Amino acid sequence: MRYLFFCSVVLLISSFSMQEVKLPKNAQKKMDKAIVGTWNVDSYEKSAISLSGIEFELTGSENVYFIKNSGSDLLGYMVLSKGRGKYDYFDLMVLYDKELKVADSEVLVYREDYGGEIGSGRWLKQFVGKNISSEFKLSNDVQGISGATISVRSATQEFKRLTHMMEELKKQNKLNI
Repeated sequence: MRYLFFCSVVLLISSFSMQEVKLPKNAQKKMDKAIVGTWNVDSYEKSAISLSGIEFELTGSENVYFIKNSGSDLLGYMVLSKGRGKYDYFDLMVLYDKELKVADSEVLVYREDYGGEIGSGRWLKQFVGKNISSEFKLSNDVQGISGATISVRSATQEFKRLTHMMEELKKQNKLNI
């Protein structure tokens, strides 16, 4: 009986981890525009990458996807995650090319009154091209924003954490189609 209960709980948890992330309509439009613009395609397909059996700790907010063109050729990867502001979370999307360099990013939903400047394209552009060997260090590698210190630190840490996570997924052969 215990074994049956344990198996049921494991199946329930794993089914939640592979669910499609529900985003507000305007966030979905931002995501689509970034993907289409980054890879210069008319349409794309995304398919979830299973994070089960990963040999490192996850926060539970990560969702990783293959991004393919309509011909099913791999264009890159998309990671959806949540970063922490002062009081609430923000939804972050990071696009990686095949070499796991940041190709683009968007703050899809920002839920606080202050710090929303981290969603500006100008600030986010400084992460393009960064990879596992990048420092992601404030004031050296990443410029801050006056009045958005907590959000800047959180977003920078999230970029670094997600980039390291992607490298680990590559080492564990999870990024192979």
